[in-house]
Amino acid sequence: MISNQVKIITPGAQCERQEFYLINDHKNQPTKLKKSHLVNIILLLVVGFLLFAPSFQNEFLQLDDPQYVVQNGDIRHIDFNAIQKWFSRDYVLNYIPITMASFAVDYQIWHLDPFGYRLTNFILHAFNAILVYLLIFLTIRNQIVALAVAFLFGVHPVQVESVIWISERKNLLASFFALLSFLFFLKNKKPHAALSFFCAVLSKPSVVVIPLVMAAYEYFFRPSSSKKGKVFFYAAVTSIALIVG
Repeated sequence: MISNQVKIITPGAQCERQEFYLINDHKNQPTKLKKSHLVNIILLLVVGFLLFAPSFQNEFLQLDDPQYVVQNGDIRHIDFNAIQKWFSRDYVLNYIPITMASFAVDYQIWHLDPFGYRLTNFILHAFNAILVYLLIFLTIRNQIVALAVAFLFGVHPVQVESVIWISERKNLLASFFALLSFLFFLKNKKPHAALSFFCAVLSKPSVVVIPLVMAAYEYFFRPSSSKKGKVFFYAAVTSIALIVG
């Protein structure tokens, strides 16, 4: 004898089931988002490496590389005297103490092997592409657009000079700290943003315009934010720009 069993689902039970699925789907979303971000970042790194790796075997260039690295005795050691020189003089008419510090670190590892210096340049460029990806995503919340912009930034021909020409390390470092500063700015971590901006200016003074970009963003996208906080933050970063730049 076959008995037919009918399972009755009450409206209350149905609502509970829907709520259960919604909660679990919401819990899974951050994990899926993290995985998709990781895949996008790995894609950026792989494409960038394949593009720039052939240049790693090139020699130092004769333009500026001798003054910054090959013939620069100030990067041979990392000590108080060397640090004092980085912060008290200019190099090829540029005040770039953090850039000189990075060359000094490279010299301790690679001595005068240009491979290592270009590898460092590429690593910095890769970090910059990742920061561009994160900044665009935080601004518009669209992974496809963020990946497209970061990809264009990473492979654009204008980047070749900064990655291959060792002396242009200052561009990469200044971009890294400037992008990091803006990322902290978007997250309302303004002390971190000010510190990153300070490092950017010490990498290459031309980034002094970053506060104007931040001010424009505040005006158009955050008109209701605290005026007191704005005044304090912009006073700090403007002071840094005037003193260092």
